[in-house]
Amino acid sequence: MRVEQKMAREELVKVPAVILGSRLRAKRRALHMSQHQLGGEDFSPSYVSAVERGKIRPSLKALYILADRLGEPVTYFLQDEGIARSGDLLEETIAAATIAIYQDNPGGAIAKLQSVPLERHTPEMQARVHLALGQAYIANHQPAEAISHLQEALRLAESAGNASLAAHARLYQGNAYYQQQKAGLALEFHRRCLQAVTDGTVKDLDFALSVYASLGEDLLALGQEKDALAYYDDAMRLAQSASNLRSLAAAQWEISTTYKNANDLLQARVFAQKSLATFEALHMLSTAAGIRNIYASILSNTGEMAKAEAIFLEARSMGDRIGDAAVSATATIKLGEIAGQKNDYAQAEKLIRRGIEQAMAQGNELVAGQGLVSLAQVYVAENQREDAEKTFQAAISKLEEAGASDALSKAYFRYGQALVAWGESAKGSAYLEKAYLQTRKA
Repeated sequence: MRVEQKMAREELVKVPAVILGSRLRAKRRALHMSQHQLGGEDFSPSYVSAVERGKIRPSLKALYILADRLGEPVTYFLQDEGIARSGDLLEETIAAATIAIYQDNPGGAIAKLQSVPLERHTPEMQARVHLALGQAYIANHQPAEAISHLQEALRLAESAGNASLAAHARLYQGNAYYQQQKAGLALEFHRRCLQAVTDGTVKDLDFALSVYASLGEDLLALGQEKDALAYYDDAMRLAQSASNLRSLAAAQWEISTTYKNANDLLQARVFAQKSLATFEALHMLSTAAGIRNIYASILSNTGEMAKAEAIFLEARSMGDRIGDAAVSATATIKLGEIAGQKNDYAQAEKLIRRGIEQAMAQGNELVAGQGLVSLAQVYVAENQREDAEKTFQAAISKLEEAGASDALSKAYFRYGQALVAWGESAKGSAYLEKAYLQTRKA
C-alpha cells in the first residue's frame, strides 16, 4: 500500500494541475454530480472549483477522497495522456454535440454522436451518449427516435447504479412523450423526476427548473391549470436573474476550436469545458425566463393583470439579456395583449407588432403565428374587419406551416368567434368546428 501511495504521489506531481482538474470535473459532470456533492463535508464547493480549474493541486489524501466519491481509483486521474485520450475524445464529442444542440444544430449533434463506437466504452459512458442522442432527437422534433435512445440510456444508467443519470434520462423521456402529445405519460415520468429533486438524488438547479416547468406544461395540457400554477410557483422561487451569456459561450467555443486547429489540445479542452459550462448556465436561465412567461400567462387568464404584467416585463428583460428572442417576443406580445385589455389599442398594436418582428427575425413561425392571432383580436376590438380577417388568415397559414396543433385550434376558435360576431354564422361555425376537430386531433 505504501509503495502504491508513493507511486501515486510521484504521478500526482507529474500530472499538470489543470489536466488533473479537468479530469475530475469531466467525471463529476458525467455523473451529474454537483461540486457540493463531490466535496461533501470534507471540502467546500469553492475548493472543488479551484481544483477543477487547476488553481489548486489537491493533496494525495484529498485526491483519494475525491476519486472514491467519483467511483474511480486514483490512478484513473493520474494516468498518462495517451491512456486517457480515448475517454477524453468521447468527453469532447459529447461536449461538442451538446453545444451543437444549444446552438440549434441538433442534426450536427446526431451526426457526431452516431459516429461513436459505443462498444469501446463503459455502460455508463454509453448511457451518456444515448442520453445526448435523446436530447438531440427531441430538439430535432423526432420524439420516437428520442424515446428509443432514452430508454436505452435509462437501462444502462440503472444497471450502472447511477441514479442521477437515470433521472436525467427520465426527464427527457417525459419531454419526448410530451412532444408526442402524450401528456399523461409525460406526467408519470416527470413525477419520478420530481422525486429525484425532493429526495436530493439530483441537486442540479437546471434539472429542478426543467422538472417543475415540465410538470407545469403536462398539467396545462391536461387542463389542470390550478395544479400547474403550483409547480410554476415552485419554479419561480428557483429562477434567478441573468446577464448576457450567449456571446461569451460562443466566443469560448471559437477559442477552443482555434486551439484545437493549432494542435494545443490541452487549451482546446479547457475552453471547450468553459464553453459547455456557460451554455449550460444559459440553458438554465432561458428555462427560468420561459417559466416567467408561462406563469404570467396563467395569472393573466385568472385576472391578476397587474402581477402578470410585471412578470412579463421581467421575462422580456431576461430574454433580452440572455439573447433568447423567443422568450422576448412572447413576453412582448403578451404585454401587447394586456394593453389591448386596457383599451390602449395603439400601444397594443405597437407591442404585438414588435414581438412578431422579433419572432420572424428568428424564424420562429409558432410565436409569430400566435402574435398574429393577438394582433387580429386587436383589430376586431377596433372594428377593423378587413385588417382582422387578413391577419387571422396570415396567422392560420403560419401555424399550419409550423404544425402547431394547440395554437392552430385557438386561432380557428378566435376567427370563428369573430365571424359569428360579424353575422357570418355559417362560416364562423365551420371554423369553430375546425377548432374542435383540431383539439380532438391534438
